[in-house]
Amino acid sequence: MDNIGTKFLPEEMVQLLESTDEDDLNIFFRKAGFHEDSPTVEIELSSIPNYSDNIVKQQWRIEILAQKAGKIHLEITDTIQLLDDHPLLWEFNDVCTSLYFHGDGEKLIQLFPELYRIHYDTFQNYLPFRKFLNDTLELQTLLRSGNGLLASGPKKYIEKFSECFISEGIEHSLVGEREPKFWNGNSYVSQRVPVKVLIIGNSYLIAENFSFEKILRE
Repeated sequence: MDNIGTKFLPEEMVQLLESTDEDDLNIFFRKAGFHEDSPTVEIELSSIPNYSDNIVKQQWRIEILAQKAGKIHLEITDTIQLLDDHPLLWEFNDVCTSLYFHGDGEKLIQLFPELYRIHYDTFQNYLPFRKFLNDTLELQTLLRSGNGLLASGPKKYIEKFSECFISEGIEHSLVGEREPKFWNGNSYVSQRVPVKVLIIGNSYLIAENFSFEKILRE
């Protein structure tokens, strides 16, 4: 496994990842406790390191410090990353803006596949396509209307839609810049915060930080 996304992981875990082919690596969630004062998850990594017949197993308890968002899939995967730079973090560390459009409805509706491609290239399946879209109307109905608010969200993401409209000659405007707004556990706050994302296969957790404790090594 390459070292992309391993900078913030525990050294012992990184050594296992780097000594194992992905085909010989299994990673999965053993336990998740999100109703506690300090949310935690437990994961297991098991592998057959290169040039060895011995199965190596590690179990880690991960404390999620100031959790912001997340989604867990119960699956076996071969990838784990902890990153401080990823599109999933834009919702919390980038300014927000809104995109309004005006143009020929039939031409706009033809952009539907391209808008979906932009979303998937940015977030894969981690976030739903409608996450930042104007949800008062179905997207196809909205585009066919010829004008309105398309989306509000992180500027880095909304600008990708803007670039698409520019290339197609669609009149549009980006309106306003404001701090991201999110629930802090007690109320909604508007501010940018330093966050990291822990990605394990199709699962992700976003928090201000993560604390790793080894609970088993065989």
